[in-house]
Amino acid sequence: MVGDGQDLTQGPAGERGIGSGWSTGSAATAGALANPGDESLMLSSSNSIQCSGPASASASASALSLSSSSSSPSLGSSGMSLADSDQDTVVMGVRGHGDTGGGRGGIDRPAHARKPDPGRPRYSHTFLVHNTVRASPLSKESPEQNFRGFFNLAMLLLGVSNLRLIVENFEKYGWLLNIPLSGVRLVDLKFMVLAVGCLGVLMLGSFAAELVAAQRSRNPSASLVLVPFVHSALIVAVVFVPSWIAWEYIWHPAAAFVPVFAATIVSLKLISFACVNSDMRREMRLRIRSRPVEDMTSFKPEPITSENGEKFHPSELQYPANLTLANFAYFAFAPTLCYQTSYPRTKRIRKVFLVKRVIELSTAIAGMYFLSVQYAGPTLRNSIEALDSMDVLRLSERILKLSIISVVIWLLMFWSLFHCWLNILAELLCFGDRRFYQPWWNAKDISEYWRLWNSPVYNWGKRHIYLPLILNCGVPPQAALAIVFCISALLHELLIAVPTHCFNGVAFLGMMGQVPLIIILNVVFGWCRRIFKRPKNDLLYDTIGNYIFWITFTIVVYAHPQASDHPIVIASPSLPRASSTSMPTVNLADPGQEPLNIYYQVCGTGSQHILFINGLGGLSHHWDDVAEYFVKLGDDTACLFDNRGVGMSSAPAGRYTTTLMARDASRLLNHLGWEHVHLVGVSLGGMIAQELALMLGDKVLSLTLESTYSKFNGVPFFAKRTAYSGQQTLVGRLGQTLAGTFHFCDRRLDDIRERGYPVLVIAGDDDRILIQPSSSKYLAERLGARLEIYKGGGHVLFLEDPEWHNALLLETVRKGHERWLARTAGQ
Repeated sequence: MVGDGQDLTQGPAGERGIGSGWSTGSAATAGALANPGDESLMLSSSNSIQCSGPASASASASALSLSSSSSSPSLGSSGMSLADSDQDTVVMGVRGHGDTGGGRGGIDRPAHARKPDPGRPRYSHTFLVHNTVRASPLSKESPEQNFRGFFNLAMLLLGVSNLRLIVENFEKYGWLLNIPLSGVRLVDLKFMVLAVGCLGVLMLGSFAAELVAAQRSRNPSASLVLVPFVHSALIVAVVFVPSWIAWEYIWHPAAAFVPVFAATIVSLKLISFACVNSDMRREMRLRIRSRPVEDMTSFKPEPITSENGEKFHPSELQYPANLTLANFAYFAFAPTLCYQTSYPRTKRIRKVFLVKRVIELSTAIAGMYFLSVQYAGPTLRNSIEALDSMDVLRLSERILKLSIISVVIWLLMFWSLFHCWLNILAELLCFGDRRFYQPWWNAKDISEYWRLWNSPVYNWGKRHIYLPLILNCGVPPQAALAIVFCISALLHELLIAVPTHCFNGVAFLGMMGQVPLIIILNVVFGWCRRIFKRPKNDLLYDTIGNYIFWITFTIVVYAHPQASDHPIVIASPSLPRASSTSMPTVNLADPGQEPLNIYYQVCGTGSQHILFINGLGGLSHHWDDVAEYFVKLGDDTACLFDNRGVGMSSAPAGRYTTTLMARDASRLLNHLGWEHVHLVGVSLGGMIAQELALMLGDKVLSLTLESTYSKFNGVPFFAKRTAYSGQQTLVGRLGQTLAGTFHFCDRRLDDIRERGYPVLVIAGDDDRILIQPSSSKYLAERLGARLEIYKGGGHVLFLEDPEWHNALLLETVRKGHERWLARTAGQ
């Protein structure tokens, strides 16, 4: 043991121990011990540990090597080489005999090794461990901040959480995916092509108008007053004509969105085309040149360079030399909204780059479809009950859940459109300027986000709206900003309202509501910076601002349910319900078989029970207006449900028949305890109602059959659909289609007629897509039923003219109830 006053630098034989007597080699070793994070340490014979005394010569010749693969020094035998076993050696703070085996210091010794002499030098605990000022690795002052492991952990946890959600969703809802756009009618595609074709014609009209203006401008006395009005009329037509076609003739939102979106882009392009050529025409006629924007504002445009660093020089095309069909066609398809006579161009098309973008685009679109159908749809449906009851806690949970799905879908949309699709267009056209977006994800507030995320629209708005208002019209910058936001809000409302056939102002108000939000946040942050005396670009405030941006972006902007009354968009409407109970499911399967969960809703508390049965792909909420009408009368209770194979009900594999689906409805009535019922069915639901009426017999009080038949009449039932809910699996779709195709109740209609209860058959004389009016007439004759044909009516009359439909249905239900009361009194 070493005493308190003993000199650790002197051993009993005069050798120098671990202390001030160490030479350069030993200092390096001590430094390696003090810094265990060093990558490697190699000590050769030239920098070995030196000792004084008789053993110093052989000790200095000994070599020590530590493998570079080790992140810290090891005292084990694998990392050491001791030369002369007869001499004493000091190794990394270990002082002892130079045996090939070790004793103390953790070095293994062979059995025949001699015991260490107590008088010989040995390991000393005095080497320095703390030899510098260092911060903890997680501190921001640490120079070695590397959080790659935490990032990997976060990605792993995110993946596991999403996997759990996928399993939970599949267990709860099953597989909801279907063939994309399988519900689009052929007539929708025809009108979509027609609307896009109209856009092409109108674009050529704008080009021709500019050619005429260019020819007339060569004559100094010619008047060009009508040119702006012609361009304006064509731009209005570009917006109005496709939107009108989509609103009036295209039912499916996806098919309607294509011409409306294209019309928006073309209108912005034509505005830029007209404005630029108007200025060039004016400069040519007056022989002047406009002042560049950098001389009028603080804006300093960056020099335009090509991909190899060479400066881009715009072509010297003078008006009207730029008015060629090739030049106009290039601008029409180029991924930009701002017209120029020439653009930066690349030299070739990179095929590998193009293939990558195509694969990424396909993957992103598939992801959006999967999340929309499998996750967003059920979440929206489950939000309706919370909206009806105004359960704040439940509604908050729904909004937070929907916000996650909405943001992920939005990010996929951004990636597919701005990175993949625009790069594909740019690569095919050799368009050089690929700055379609800026790093908006680092935005410090909403206003910066709007400046960064959509460069084509931002550049267009700044070039043709914002700067002209300020520089030419003297409008204050804040007012010009509000005008730009208003135009953007109108376009957003157009893009959402027309495809969904629902003008409710939600998109417009959502956009305009961000203007005061931007002002408030700027004022608050300005006050905080002045109070705490922080600079404008302070990192802390920028980080806080980015958090606020993401919270606003996630919850306020994109979390609210974009619900409309279009049955394709969502599976549950935003209509109020009177006396609506919960919306449960009931298992109607036989014991021991796979569960068959039927989703239903009961509204009202009246004594008269009405069962509404949907058609192919129809959802329970489609009857909401009709059910609400009867519930408000106070005497009726309505039951709405999803048939097997659609909506929230199960979609078991196997053959579907109208008899099987009628048995599901019969078991649902038994579950509800309804002994007598009025049956109302439309299309496929009418076929199910026929089978159910045969099953129930005298329990039926009245029967209403709408737009249906008793036997297949050869209409292409599957190929031509008037409506599609978007909440139907492929199995359910095919199953319901086959059930309607092979429905045959013609020979048993006399059994229904003999019961004597009121039967109403209604149809539209213009319903020639699914059910021909002649089928309804034949059905009414066989049943001895009342027949009502609606002039100009289509397939779903209770949506086309609810007042007419509900009056007929109420009369039939009341007659059935009176008949039942008379029979009961007679008994």
